[in-house]
Amino acid sequence: MINSDVKIRPFLLVGCVALLALAACSDDPSDPVASAPITTDAPEPTTTTEAAATTTTILATTTTAAPVTLTLRNGGLGPFDFGADPAAVIAGITEQFGAPASDVADDYPDPTGGGYFTNDEFTFNFIAPFGRTVCWTLGLCANFGGVDSTTTTFVGWRYEGDAASTLATEAGLTIGSRLSEHPEIIEPLYPCYNGDPGPGYDGQSWIGEARPLLTITFRSEGIPFTIISGDVSGTPGPIPPADVTFVKRLMAGENPYPLDNYCG
Repeated sequence: MINSDVKIRPFLLVGCVALLALAACSDDPSDPVASAPITTDAPEPTTTTEAAATTTTILATTTTAAPVTLTLRNGGLGPFDFGADPAAVIAGITEQFGAPASDVADDYPDPTGGGYFTNDEFTFNFIAPFGRTVCWTLGLCANFGGVDSTTTTFVGWRYEGDAASTLATEAGLTIGSRLSEHPEIIEPLYPCYNGDPGPGYDGQSWIGEARPLLTITFRSEGIPFTIISGDVSGTPGPIPPADVTFVKRLMAGENPYPLDNYCG
């Protein structure tokens, strides 16, 4: 006889196994196994660093040329020799002293001998048939001469009336300089006259051994160089003392000069 308990136990074991399988596959949210969350590792955040753009600005540099030094010379003016182009000379002077105060042209059609010409009024002589005189307010004039207006070159300069003594020779001779300050130019010193009777207080001297010469006109304070009579002949007087004689005018090269005035 078979025991009934032995027959039942296998069925109970199979049933338990089936129940466990069903529990594992359950979708019931109350099931602790089924409701366990699924975790996924998130990627770590990345940081991107962009290099800041840099801008380099190169500043433009400008170089300004120093003004030319207009030293008074018997062969020219500063860097401009006699024979230079008029445009260059005028531009160089204008750069320092502003626009010219006057610009006058004149014809000298009549030869007078010695390579000189006179104007129609017979009042001035000049080295060329055509002349142009350009002046600035400080008392400096530049002269240009040629056959006509298209052929002129720089031929002379004249400087006077500048109380500030702006320009000077290399030795420092300028308007107002005393002869006592420049003993090297006292000799030769000649009287000159301006065509009027009476005492002549002006004299002239020259620097240079050949043309063009630097001509210096002096003015004496109180002691005349000469006495001019009515027929424009003069009686030279003693040379005035150097300490009372000063520079009135400086000029060089060729300048129009009045026919009735030896003092220029």
